[in-house]
Amino acid sequence: MGWELPVATLYRRLASFARLIIFDKRGTGLSDRDCGIASLEERIDDVRAVMAAADSQKAAIVGFSEGSAMALMFAASHPNANQEARLAEREETDNRRKALSDALTVLNERERRIFEARRLADEPITLDELADELGVSRERVRQIEMHAFEKLQKAVKSRVAALEVPQIRALPNQVPFCPVATTHGD
Repeated sequence: MGWELPVATLYRRLASFARLIIFDKRGTGLSDRDCGIASLEERIDDVRAVMAAADSQKAAIVGFSEGSAMALMFAASHPNANQEARLAEREETDNRRKALSDALTVLNERERRIFEARRLADEPITLDELADELGVSRERVRQIEMHAFEKLQKAVKSRVAALEVPQIRALPNQVPFCPVATTHGD
């Protein structure tokens, strides 16, 4: 029946590049009609059972109407099964690492040496050790470290902000398309 609804186009597009498993709640689709109303937790267990039966270890979960709450709850309670959440988390980590790496370029050689030795090393070097190495006072190393930290913090914030701003471009007299996800409850 779902392949005849307006959502069929979405189903076909998803199935064109991924394995599509369609799940209906108890009492709908091909399931028994006399099973009663399942709780949210029971529905989440049903999703897990369907994934296990289909030998699906991870999934991008989509829910419509009252299935939205179930999809959100499943994703929150089973993060290892939610491929989209893991990919987003990995992308965020990669973006932060790149932002830090790029930001380190704003430091001069001495600032970078002090910052990396004091803030990024597994076993930080003491102020006294760096003072001896660089031929300056302990206090001067501390000042350079603080100044480097402030420069780096500003550069990272700037780069992260640039990554978070969507680059939406529209032709004159056109409204840019902005995808929006919505959920509907009971």
